[in-house]
Amino acid sequence: FYEHLLSQGIKEEQIIRLELDQRRNYKYRNPSTLCDYVDSIVSARKDEKFYLFIDEVQFTIKVKDEENAGIEVTIYDMLNELKAYKNLDVYVTGSNSKMLSKDIATEFRGRATQIHMYPLSFDEFYAYVGGEKKTALDQYMLYGGMPRIVALEDEKDKKAYLSNLYEELYVKDIVERNKLERKDILNAILDFIASQIGSLTNPTNIANALTSMRHEPVSNHLVSSYLTHTMDAFLIERARRYDVKGKTYFNYPNKYYYTDLGLRNARLHYRQYDPGHIMENIIYNELVKRGYSVDVGVVTERKNDERIQREIDFVVNDGDRRIYIQSAYQMDTEQKAETELRSLKLTGDFFKKMVIRMDIPHNFYDNSGFYHCNLIDFLLGTTTLF
Repeated sequence: FYEHLLSQGIKEEQIIRLELDQRRNYKYRNPSTLCDYVDSIVSARKDEKFYLFIDEVQFTIKVKDEENAGIEVTIYDMLNELKAYKNLDVYVTGSNSKMLSKDIATEFRGRATQIHMYPLSFDEFYAYVGGEKKTALDQYMLYGGMPRIVALEDEKDKKAYLSNLYEELYVKDIVERNKLERKDILNAILDFIASQIGSLTNPTNIANALTSMRHEPVSNHLVSSYLTHTMDAFLIERARRYDVKGKTYFNYPNKYYYTDLGLRNARLHYRQYDPGHIMENIIYNELVKRGYSVDVGVVTERKNDERIQREIDFVVNDGDRRIYIQSAYQMDTEQKAETELRSLKLTGDFFKKMVIRMDIPHNFYDNSGFYHCNLIDFLLGTTTLF
């Protein structure tokens, strides 16, 4: 963005850059000092437009304002003050998700825009690596889309990078930021979710499983709290279940997906490589990245006086538009096809229905009007959803 501003004719002296992990900028970790510094530049030249970049904002500290009865001052107070300057745009970045997600929503109350950065999509990944599409997809399904992956060629380097990223950035950050006392329980939960992507579960089920495996009681409240922390850190995401006909949400169970499959596979040391569940996870990530609201669909079928719940992998909403999507790695038998398509036939509405598959060379509509789409075509955006 800095280079973009320069290309648009903005002068370098109109851009204030403060990287708070650099020693020369340590003093600006004090929010009052930072605000005074910016004020000294912007106030003196009110007829000019300025741009402020604050990187690694999580290093800022809380200080007491002795001139105002020792009131505690935070970076949010200073940023809110800086917003009063009509000739200043402020951009804040950092790796601490708590400071940049939950806190922003409450502290700035609609006066700021949050830009959520995702790992590379397959389209972005392929634009860089090129080559045969299926080969590129295999690599993407194994190593994910963390940006540095595309610059690493050696398999050992890729695995070491992802393992280090998981442990040193994500797990360490979650533990330190939330002052967690049971890192071992957190790791056990992450292992469980990694091995169960695309499967229905809830904190009680996870707690029961951990209690059995670890031979010690693990409460569902602790599991629920730790799951929330991992979602706040953008490591995993939860997809809620939606009753298509009843038009209501279920409280539980839900599905959990990893925001990056490379991190998930690294967590399991590449031992549980289930292409069907990995494919489902990739589709979910792609839909979320495109800005859609994504739920897990449930339709109820009456059979022999029984009510049987059938699952639709994804109910995708874009305003008043909707599409149902099934993820099917292979549909090589009539029984498999009937199982995958049954829930789509039970919706009782006329919204578009799509089956994303790995085993077809081209896309087509079947006799029920369902659109069958190859996974690569979907990920590269060569076929439209709506």
